[in-house]
Amino acid sequence: MEGQLAAPFHFAVEFLILVVFAGAMFDAARSWRQGAGRIALVQATGFASLIVAQVVHGTLVLTGDGSMPLVILRAVGYGLIAASLRPMPAVAAGALPAVFVAGGDARWAALPAAFALIPAMRAVAIRKSYPGGAGSALATSFVFFAGGEIALALAPPGGGIGLAVAHGLRALGAVFLARWLWLSLVRSIRLRFVAVFVAALVLLASVVAGALTQVIGHNLEQEEFNRLGLAANDQKAALDLRVSQARSFANLLGNSETVSRAYNQNPRGSGLTELSKSSVIVLPAGLNFVAFFDQRGRLIASATDSTRAYPPLNSLEAIALSGSDSINRVLKIRTSAGELTSSGDRAIAAIGAASVTDLQANRKIIGAVIVGYNLDFRLLHRLTSAEAAITIIKGGAVVSTTYPDPKSAEGLVAGNRRDNVRRAVEEQGRNYTRHSRTRAVRSPA
Repeated sequence: MEGQLAAPFHFAVEFLILVVFAGAMFDAARSWRQGAGRIALVQATGFASLIVAQVVHGTLVLTGDGSMPLVILRAVGYGLIAASLRPMPAVAAGALPAVFVAGGDARWAALPAAFALIPAMRAVAIRKSYPGGAGSALATSFVFFAGGEIALALAPPGGGIGLAVAHGLRALGAVFLARWLWLSLVRSIRLRFVAVFVAALVLLASVVAGALTQVIGHNLEQEEFNRLGLAANDQKAALDLRVSQARSFANLLGNSETVSRAYNQNPRGSGLTELSKSSVIVLPAGLNFVAFFDQRGRLIASATDSTRAYPPLNSLEAIALSGSDSINRVLKIRTSAGELTSSGDRAIAAIGAASVTDLQANRKIIGAVIVGYNLDFRLLHRLTSAEAAITIIKGGAVVSTTYPDPKSAEGLVAGNRRDNVRRAVEEQGRNYTRHSRTRAVRSPA
């Protein structure tokens, strides 16, 4: 079960069932003291077994509803109650705790379901011996408890809708069991007063638990967002460091006499192409591409690390890089620049650009060089900490991610969230915090 309502629902159902079980156990003990015989002790023992299962589960000693010890305790409890049912104003049945996971042994819940159906059938057979419809309420409660066990047996280990249905059925079973107890206490004003007080206590505890859960859940959510925001800022700082490194390498090549000489000899010859390949190989920090442009911003030579042959950039990559702000700036004035920019159809790169000057002609600008790192899985994986995964989004679409299955990251921009992310983060430069089906996310500007 997920969401802020799961905890109060869990608490309310657990507490309601525990209180009803306790009431049924004490009523069975009262019947024994009034001469009902040992059969009343068997009933009390059955409810005590169910109470133990509730306590063990409610205190999270065993978190799964279908944990084998809990299944055994419930099966024993239902079995003892079934054995003790006979025409007398005595006892009822039990239910289960509401937790957040079903557990790996949930399929064994079919066993207590079978035991719960036995007292349900016996209660139907002797319902006429109970006053005021108490027998029908008792039989109905057992049917709901059995239905809850069956829903648990069918639920996947992680929980889901099956577990929520199981909790709901158990809660209904507890309500009918409480009605049966109420009708069985018809002759005792004092006990009815206690029952009303307990019911009011359950309602009050549920309201208080729900309010506290909302407040605590909101605070925890904000703390989680803040933690993710710090992680995102750290990862963005690491990307900015890549931009700075690319800018330094670009400046190194732009001021190189070897590069200047290759431009003067034959810009479209093999010299710049070999320089591109050797730069990708020799320069540290794992550069992904090196490209040289002429004075008009047209690509004249390049190399990438996509294969051992170091092929050139494709046409889309060349057009995207030639239109970057950095290349336009370094072709106008003698300088270096860097940025995170588009490097293809659905690709982003951390690039550095620098002017290439003619060292023999008063450092006239004769071209530009760009070096860069693709923001692909390999690079992002190096930046990923234990805090959160990294996903790069461009135009509201996922470009690259560190999620094992890239399709999982699509949940970050599903529905109208795509436009919200694009508008807030990419256009306005603001942080954007929301829940998604993948996880809670905070994106830095």
